[in-house]
Amino acid sequence: MGSLNSTARGGLALLAAACVVATAAPSSAAPATPGTNPRSPAARLAAPLAATADAAGGGLQLKVNERGRISRSIAAVASDGAEGGTLTVRKPAGAKVRRAFMAIASTGFTATPLTDPVTVDGKPVGMMNEVATGIGSYNYFSEITDLVRAKIDKAAAGGVTFVVAEPHPELVDGEIVVVIFDDPAVRADRTVSLLYGALSPTGDDYQVSLAAPIRKSDPDTRLEMSLGISYSYQADGAQQYSPVEVDGKRLTTSAGGEDDGASHNGALVTVGGDGDSPANPPDPRATPTRPRSDDELYDLTPFVADGDRTVAVRTANPSLDDNVLLATFTMNPPVTGITTGDGDGDGYVGVGDSTTTGFSVPTCKEDRAASAFGCVGNPPATPYPDRIAAAAGGKYRDEHRVGIWGYTIHEAVADANDGTNAKGSWTPQLLQAEHATKLVTVSLGANDMRFSDVTYWLTQCTVKQFSTLKPSCYDAAHKRAEAMRKDVQAMMTRLDAAKRNGATVVITQYYNPYNTRKEAGPFNVAARDCTPLWAIAQIITGQLNRVLGEEAAGHGFRLAPLAPKFAGHGAGAKDSYVFGSDCDVAGAATSARFNLGWPPSFDTSAGKQELQKRFDPHPDDKGTQAQSDQILAQLDAAVK
Repeated sequence: MGSLNSTARGGLALLAAACVVATAAPSSAAPATPGTNPRSPAARLAAPLAATADAAGGGLQLKVNERGRISRSIAAVASDGAEGGTLTVRKPAGAKVRRAFMAIASTGFTATPLTDPVTVDGKPVGMMNEVATGIGSYNYFSEITDLVRAKIDKAAAGGVTFVVAEPHPELVDGEIVVVIFDDPAVRADRTVSLLYGALSPTGDDYQVSLAAPIRKSDPDTRLEMSLGISYSYQADGAQQYSPVEVDGKRLTTSAGGEDDGASHNGALVTVGGDGDSPANPPDPRATPTRPRSDDELYDLTPFVADGDRTVAVRTANPSLDDNVLLATFTMNPPVTGITTGDGDGDGYVGVGDSTTTGFSVPTCKEDRAASAFGCVGNPPATPYPDRIAAAAGGKYRDEHRVGIWGYTIHEAVADANDGTNAKGSWTPQLLQAEHATKLVTVSLGANDMRFSDVTYWLTQCTVKQFSTLKPSCYDAAHKRAEAMRKDVQAMMTRLDAAKRNGATVVITQYYNPYNTRKEAGPFNVAARDCTPLWAIAQIITGQLNRVLGEEAAGHGFRLAPLAPKFAGHGAGAKDSYVFGSDCDVAGAATSARFNLGWPPSFDTSAGKQELQKRFDPHPDDKGTQAQSDQILAQLDAAVK
């Protein structure tokens, strides 16, 4: 059966609840119904297949994601004898093979790994990527490009046949082949993405990120999904099936069957592919009456919304009787990434800049290529997302912290649009956030305000203006904040996907990292005035927080203002919540030119390390605890 495209959430919750067997249990004298556990009911109760369930391969994992002006042919075959079965690949006119893959499913409950290779036109297929299923069988996945390319490329457009032979047909349910073509008839980039493995009985999540919003009116839009399933029997109305739901709407209640094989064990295989119709089934809530009640090929367009950029897929296989081993997504807009996980997905994603990393200025060895957090080494403070994950009774323990040292909102939006980070191979933060199902916390924006560009800010804010707060300093900060509003809006729109998943989105508003005075001596008799540095930081964070707050409100996101928690605890305070210990710019200027920063820097090497420590605005352990406490307080308030 055919191939299947998917898109976005809005969300796609693909609930593949496998094989509900409604036929009567066979008597001891009768053969077991195909596609079921052949042991007697008593034996199953006494000794369930816990070992095979525990050995299941952890769900489907992304194996292939090809992009370009490409198309695909998907077909399946089963053979009952040594002569093999005929597999037909459909070649588009003028197309050339880019890559080809084969997935192989052994027969359910045989508990026998395949050691002798399947062959294609007499040439052996490498039995690679073995995965144990939850039904006492094994799946395999191999690239077969070199075995089929020459024959297909030389052939005319249309069907190209191959003989696929199984050394032990009774041990193999069948083979599924996907051929990806460079196709001159395709006018726009699309992706063909293959997820392979064994459906986890405890549930799986697939988060599909797209390069652009869905536009249903675009004639090049293609949103298809194909499922490859083995060991499912639907002849004579047998009720072995997998329901599928898309964004809470039932797509089918009859996926499965032996469409591409035969009605006995050792030939139970089906896949959505060439010659199949996405119109089947006409009634999404009808259970199967015959093997072809459902073609396992689906058009997701009716189930997604214009503007969606993610697809959230959830799968489950509670009965352990079906084997969902392959999902193929043929997509335009193209897929930029697919993340997979357990049934809960990424419950909590912590997005941000250096204030989420736990590092201080002197301990961060910056390298975005080597570290997902932008700093190599161990942070001296516990990052606040980690504190949240450890609190709240473990509600957010399924955490994915993605904050990067020095990151900007502009970078976050650009990297998400590109589908990859400009530096490093990590999944872009906002794409990861789109997969959250419980909570997203966001701490971004200080770097967009050029908080580290002291030359710019000193030009706008003179020493006199530091204390009198003249309009020119305020106006400069206001202008800068408004200049970043477009990026803030784009970020908030991206975060809407997490909200649609049911996640709470919390936008943190920045604290002023400096105290109004340097507290020193008994009763602070030696205190020094820090108003200049405090005032400029107050203006910048105030304008940044204004824009963040205004845009968050329009999306219904929660705000966590951190300024009240840090007031009186900035650098220079005896009870500081930041790594810095000083706030007196005049004192710092006697030894080096001070460069306010997030992180700060200094223009001379003399005393640089010491000055960085003294004026470091990053939260220490008390600070990250304060961040965590304030966010959790907002979450508690939301519940009340």
